[in-house]
Amino acid sequence: MLLVKLNTRPSLLLHGCRLLVPDETLFLLVFALVVLLLITEKYHRSLAALLGLLLTVFFGVRRGIMSGREFIELVDIHVLIFIVSVMVLCEGLSRSRFFHFIGLWVVKATRGELSRLFISFQLLTAILTVFLNEIAVMLIMGSLTLAISERVRINIEKWILFEAVMTDIGGMLLPISSIPNLIVASELNLGFIEFARAMMPIVLLLIAVTLLYLIGTVEVKEGKISLEDIDPWSAVEDRGMLYKSVLIFSAVIVLFFLQEELGVSLEMIALAGATAMLILGGEDPDEIFRDLDWSTVFFLGGFFVIIGGLEKSGALELLGSAATSLLAHSKLIAVVGCMWIVALLSAVMDNIPVTLTMIPLTGVLASNTGAEHDLFAWSIVLGANIGGKMLPFASPSTVVALGLLKREGIIVRTGEYFKKFIPLLTIHLIASSLYLTLLVVLG
Repeated sequence: MLLVKLNTRPSLLLHGCRLLVPDETLFLLVFALVVLLLITEKYHRSLAALLGLLLTVFFGVRRGIMSGREFIELVDIHVLIFIVSVMVLCEGLSRSRFFHFIGLWVVKATRGELSRLFISFQLLTAILTVFLNEIAVMLIMGSLTLAISERVRINIEKWILFEAVMTDIGGMLLPISSIPNLIVASELNLGFIEFARAMMPIVLLLIAVTLLYLIGTVEVKEGKISLEDIDPWSAVEDRGMLYKSVLIFSAVIVLFFLQEELGVSLEMIALAGATAMLILGGEDPDEIFRDLDWSTVFFLGGFFVIIGGLEKSGALELLGSAATSLLAHSKLIAVVGCMWIVALLSAVMDNIPVTLTMIPLTGVLASNTGAEHDLFAWSIVLGANIGGKMLPFASPSTVVALGLLKREGIIVRTGEYFKKFIPLLTIHLIASSLYLTLLVVLG
């Protein structure tokens, strides 16, 4: 048997040839395989993560890096509890038809004037995404837009696609607004108020920039729609359920803001609210659990183990060294560069694994540059949310928007999408870079 000795670490047996591969290289190969599967979308992302989990545990045990049970400790249960609890809260509120009620109320409030309605729908989309999953918001706003198009002629392509853009802007504001936000807030122990205070200025700026861009580039013809048969309450099936769901959700948001004074973790507040929603909301818990996004939960659990394998094998140190050599020339370059890297990576693959991978690397960057860790948190949040819109298939809300348009016989080619949105998204990234620069200077 041929022995090729590369180092003194445990060996990997391949086809009868005892080939020694460094632990770091082996676990980086597992990570690269999972990333490749995510980019090519050959398999569902949860399956790719679970495959990576199995390979990480197998090689970890064979190499003596971890025990067969130790991998469970790599899963951040606090993040998963937070995410599932927020999902339950949002699902309960959505089932009360509250968001449909708000949408119809906006139609009435604008008196059916198309120019006002167009801007109001964009603002409403951003506001709803602060509290609700971007896919659900896109389905609600897209359906309302299509319903309006049946009453009066509008450019539904521009209405719906810009609504998709607004979902990612609203999705930056709070820790509960998107999965990357939830991960960043939980992993870096960021308070609810701290998160909202840091993100509020840039979110308002990006909303203003987007609305100015819309006014300057999108022509909305004057006109009105009939309001005779539009009644916001017609969307509500059970008013009692609506009142209770809104009350519970509002109470949870208030408690989130009081979290630091109460000394209770965000996930425990969310779990208490989810429990109250299940008990008092009036919906069958089985129905709510059935509609939760469990694939994201399994995906996160699997990817936590993959990242843990990188850390235990020393591969994360190699990635940290590479990131340091690329970005650690100054605080400013490190923080702004981190955002651009996250944005570009999020354009070609899911922003969740990008977020999970970058968080431990920011610790290395922070220690080498002297930058506050929080600055990297904001750069990851901005990059992950903006980057997903750079390609038409990179963001779930954009995929939903394109699906709605396709059902109406409207096909949006990739080239057309680039022409419409790359200028706007470039403006978003530049504005975000300037905001991060301001934070670095003031910090």
